[in-house]
Amino acid sequence: MTKNPLVINAGLSKRVFNRKNGVLALKAYDILKQNNFLSRKIIDNGISDARTNDLSRYLMISFSWAPQK
Repeated sequence: MTKNPLVINAGLSKRVFNRKNGVLALKAYDILKQNNFLSRKIIDNGISDARTNDLSRYLMISFSWAPQK
């Protein structure tokens, strides 16, 4: 279990079309894969460990467009 995970996200974007009204973007999340979704709770009569199955490192490609007159 990482006490202080170093979670790094990064992204690139590029404006497209003649009017520059479109944006193509690539984003990377948790590049070092350190966000392991583990937690520990210590209470009076015991210790509780929990692990969550969440998506950690992933890439996202997006496109947005703003129609103009």
